[in-house]
Amino acid sequence: MKKISKELYKSYFFIISIFFISYIGLLYFFISYIIKDTDTDILSINSFIRYEVGEFEKKLSLGKSWDELFYGALEECPKMPNTFVIFKHNNNVYTLDYIDNILTKLEDSKFSDQVQRKKFFTRRDVNGNLEINISKFLLFNLPDFQYLNREFKIPNQEPIQILIIKKLSQEKRILLRIFRISIILISITTFLSIVISKRFYRDFTSSLTRLQDITNKINLVNLNKNIKSKNKFIEFDNITNSYNQMLERLKEQTEAQIDFVNNASHELKTPIFIINSYVNMIKRWGFERKDLVDESLTAIYEETNNMANLVTKLLFLAKDDSNSLEISKIDILMLFEEIKQHFKVIYPEQTINIFSESFFIYSDRYLFKQLLFNLVENAIKYGSGKIINIRVELDKILKIEIVDNGIGISNEDLEHIYDRFFRVDKGRSRKLGSHGLGLSIVKKICTLLKIDISIESEIGKGTKVTLSIPINNTFLS
Repeated sequence: MKKISKELYKSYFFIISIFFISYIGLLYFFISYIIKDTDTDILSINSFIRYEVGEFEKKLSLGKSWDELFYGALEECPKMPNTFVIFKHNNNVYTLDYIDNILTKLEDSKFSDQVQRKKFFTRRDVNGNLEINISKFLLFNLPDFQYLNREFKIPNQEPIQILIIKKLSQEKRILLRIFRISIILISITTFLSIVISKRFYRDFTSSLTRLQDITNKINLVNLNKNIKSKNKFIEFDNITNSYNQMLERLKEQTEAQIDFVNNASHELKTPIFIINSYVNMIKRWGFERKDLVDESLTAIYEETNNMANLVTKLLFLAKDDSNSLEISKIDILMLFEEIKQHFKVIYPEQTINIFSESFFIYSDRYLFKQLLFNLVENAIKYGSGKIINIRVELDKILKIEIVDNGIGISNEDLEHIYDRFFRVDKGRSRKLGSHGLGLSIVKKICTLLKIDISIESEIGKGTKVTLSIPINNTFLS
């Protein structure tokens, strides 16, 4: 695991390093530019001198002296700052500037057609001792001098040595000042970066610590507590808002789970109480009254089935079946006929009409059958014994309608029909063996199978349930 403070410092130093490297690159570029520009100046003067020396033979034949020739050329030579031109002939030196110190340093230089460079890393103190000139190192490869040392020959005359020297002391002073100022600025920037990063980290961690403290204090008792925290960063405000919304959702889910457990406990208490009562009756009078035993066993059997049915439904709602679907080809008409035959045994007086052609879909047969079973069972239980019509049509989508003509559902109750343990008429639902879980299961199955469900109802006129199944490469007709 990494600490934010260390990563923050690394980021700042990384940025400073990039800046410093960029600065060094620019410095190198500037030095290269100075060197190339100086080369160009020296070569331009060399071109002029070469032309002038080429005229010396002709001018000597006209009676010109060497002094006149050399000083005339020096006078006409292009003038450039800190640039010196020197002629050497017959051990005589001709120049317009006093530069003995430069000549001394260039005594060992060789003739060349290329511009040469000279750099000195040492100097002598007042006592004549050598000492290192650190500033020369700091200026990288910028030389003290750039020069061109050439030799020209005139027929029947002594060779002429020409030295064109460019002294770079002024450029070195400018670069050294820039370098020193840059070092100061980089040092100040580094210091300020550390101060700013520490301040930012302090503000950042304080907000994070406050949020952590609040999180540690949250429990089921104070889920409804709204988190209020003063932050300097809008991101933390966004996190706090998201956290409050999460707590609100958790509160709603927790309350729903508590209600679910309470309702489930209540639903299980009733059959347990009935079974316990009949067991006590059998213990007291079972050996004397056979009719009481038969009545008790029948009631216990019914309540046991009722409990088994309730537990099955609770387990189904608790499971996540999204990853265990078994897709197969389903004949919808045949499936409705199976369901119709099943209910005919239980409700022999109930009339169920099915209007459908032979449609096929690909889906999970068990879940799809349970979906239709629950809807038809609801229609029978609340249909007041009247005819139930089931219609299957295909038009862009596969539509299944289950219509009863029973007691209906009010608009107020329609908003809660998918809630677990919700029953429109609790007294009557209990008599019908309903736990208020059927439509919760229906809604979950529709979500798993990606089926849209809508329910329309009116008090005293009945209810219509519509299933809409999209037709794509998954569904066939």
